[in-house]
Amino acid sequence: MGSLEYVAPERFNGVDSGGAGDLYSLGVTLYQALEGVSPFHRDTPTDVSAGRGEGQAQAPEGRQA
Repeated sequence: MGSLEYVAPERFNGVDSGGAGDLYSLGVTLYQALEGVSPFHRDTPTDVSAGRGEGQAQAPEGRQA
């Protein structure tokens, strides 16, 4: 299915998002490339799931990777 922090939200509901899901994952990957951390990174997988479910992405801080 993929890494929890990078999978498009609709994939959790079993819906194949096609290209839109790929763009979502690319956006998360680019965020990580620029910030050095995923926007959904949390300490535990449970916290990652909770943050994603609530739409709580971390705001960019302008860090260098």
